[in-house]
Amino acid sequence: MARAFRHRGLSVYIGDERGGQHHLPHAHIRRGKDVIWTINLFTLEPMHPGPPMPRHLLKKLLDEQDRMIEMWEELNDERD
Repeated sequence: MARAFRHRGLSVYIGDERGGQHHLPHAHIRRGKDVIWTINLFTLEPMHPGPPMPRHLLKKLLDEQDRMIEMWEELNDERD
Protein backbone atom coordinates (compact mmCIF):
# COMPACT_ATOMS: atom_id res chain seq x y z
CA MET A 1 0.00 0.00 0.00
CA ALA A 2 1.16 3.49 -0.79
CA ARG A 3 -0.02 6.54 1.08
CA ALA A 4 -1.64 9.03 -1.28
CA PHE A 5 -1.97 11.83 1.28
CA ARG A 6 -2.73 12.78 4.88
CA HIS A 7 -5.56 15.06 5.92
CA ARG A 8 -6.59 16.09 9.43
CA GLY A 9 -5.34 12.96 11.16
CA LEU A 10 -6.49 10.61 8.40
CA SER A 11 -4.28 8.80 5.89
CA VAL A 12 -5.47 7.67 2.47
CA TYR A 13 -3.80 4.57 1.03
CA ILE A 14 -3.91 3.03 -2.44
CA GLY A 15 -3.33 -0.72 -2.67
CA ASP A 16 -1.02 -2.69 -4.93
CA GLU A 17 -2.95 -5.75 -6.14
CA ARG A 18 -0.61 -6.94 -8.89
CA GLY A 19 -0.61 -10.72 -9.02
CA GLY A 20 -3.60 -10.89 -6.70
CA GLN A 21 -7.34 -10.54 -6.80
CA HIS A 22 -8.40 -7.37 -8.57
CA HIS A 23 -11.10 -5.23 -7.04
CA LEU A 24 -12.63 -2.02 -8.25
CA PRO A 25 -10.14 0.81 -7.91
CA HIS A 26 -10.39 1.84 -4.29
CA ALA A 27 -8.62 3.50 -1.40
CA HIS A 28 -8.47 2.79 2.32
CA ILE A 29 -8.90 5.73 4.66
CA ARG A 30 -7.28 5.09 8.02
CA ARG A 31 -7.04 6.73 11.39
CA GLY A 32 -3.96 5.17 12.88
CA LYS A 33 -4.14 1.45 12.06
CA ASP A 34 -7.94 1.38 11.79
CA VAL A 35 -9.60 1.45 8.37
CA ILE A 36 -12.53 3.84 8.73
CA TRP A 37 -13.69 3.81 5.09
CA THR A 38 -12.91 1.94 1.89
CA ILE A 39 -13.99 4.09 -1.04
CA ASN A 40 -14.54 3.52 -4.74
CA LEU A 41 -12.10 5.85 -6.52
CA PHE A 42 -14.53 6.62 -9.35
CA THR A 43 -17.57 7.52 -7.23
CA LEU A 44 -15.82 8.35 -3.91
CA GLU A 45 -18.64 6.44 -2.21
CA PRO A 46 -17.88 4.15 0.72
CA MET A 47 -17.88 0.49 -0.31
CA HIS A 48 -19.05 -0.72 3.12
CA PRO A 49 -21.33 0.71 5.81
CA GLY A 50 -19.57 3.02 8.24
CA PRO A 51 -19.71 6.37 9.94
CA PRO A 52 -20.73 9.43 7.90
CA MET A 53 -17.82 10.93 5.97
CA PRO A 54 -17.01 14.53 6.96
CA ARG A 55 -17.45 17.18 4.26
CA HIS A 56 -13.85 18.35 4.58
CA LEU A 57 -12.68 14.83 3.72
CA LEU A 58 -15.01 14.50 0.74
CA LYS A 59 -13.74 17.86 -0.58
CA LYS A 60 -10.12 16.70 -0.21
CA LEU A 61 -10.95 13.40 -1.94
CA LEU A 62 -12.52 15.31 -4.84
CA ASP A 63 -9.41 17.49 -5.09
CA GLU A 64 -7.14 14.41 -5.12
CA GLN A 65 -9.35 12.03 -7.15
CA ASP A 66 -7.41 12.17 -10.43
CA ARG A 67 -4.09 11.66 -8.65
CA MET A 68 -5.47 8.70 -6.65
CA ILE A 69 -6.74 7.03 -9.85
CA GLU A 70 -3.32 7.56 -11.46
CA MET A 71 -1.66 6.00 -8.40
CA TRP A 72 -4.01 3.00 -8.62
CA GLU A 73 -3.17 2.53 -12.30
CA GLU A 74 0.59 2.79 -11.65
CA LEU A 75 0.49 0.41 -8.68
CA ASN A 76 -1.69 -2.15 -10.47
CA ASP A 77 -0.15 -2.14 -13.93
CA GLU A 78 0.20 -5.85 -14.80
CA ARG A 79 2.98 -5.11 -17.32
CA ASP A 80 5.54 -4.56 -14.52
